[in-house]
Amino acid sequence: ATVGGAGNMPVSVEMLPAWVLAQSAAAYRLIGQSVVPLGLTVDPDIDLYGQGFRLLSVVALVTFGVVAWSLRQTWSVVAYGLAWCILCLVPRLLVQTPQSYLNEHQVALASVGWVLLLSAGAQRLHGEGDQGRVDP
Repeated sequence: ATVGGAGNMPVSVEMLPAWVLAQSAAAYRLIGQSVVPLGLTVDPDIDLYGQGFRLLSVVALVTFGVVAWSLRQTWSVVAYGLAWCILCLVPRLLVQTPQSYLNEHQVALASVGWVLLLSAGAQRLHGEGDQGRVDP
C-alpha cells in the first residue's frame, strides 16, 4: 500500500522494515565515526552493508535506548544524552526518501547528545557532581 511519496518515488509500508535496517546501518556508521573518525567519506555505500550488519545496527540502537532508560534515575545526564541522540535519529529512520540514506548533516542535532555524554564523562573523571546526575 502506498502511503505517500518522496520526490517522484512512492513510499510503501512494505518497504519500511528494509528502510529501517538500511538507515540503522547508516546511523550506526555515523555514530561509530563520531567516536573513532576512520573511513570517512562523503559518499558511503550503505547498500553494500550486509543484512547481519544492518540487524546488529538495529540491536545497537535499541540497546542505546534501553541503556538510556535504565540510567534515567542514576545518571540522568548520560540518559538524557543517549535519549537525545536516539530521538533525533528516529524520524530519519522512519521517513522514507529515495536513495537518501542518513548522512552527516542530518545528525548535527543528535551531536548535542554526544556533547552531553562527553560532559558527564569529564565531570565523572574529575570527581565532580553525582555521576552525571542532575537534581531538580
